[in-house]
Amino acid sequence: MKDIEEIYKKYAKLIKNYIFCITQDVTLAEEIMQETFVVAITRNKQI
Repeated sequence: MKDIEEIYKKYAKLIKNYIFCITQDVTLAEEIMQETFVVAITRNKQI
């Protein structure tokens, strides 16, 4: 789980900013970014 935390700290802001550029909505960008990490964590546990 520590790896996931490191990845989150490293990429969350970058991903949120990228999504914000597309959506122009901070709240939506945060929601999509969080959902992206939920999917990543879920898939990581399946491997």
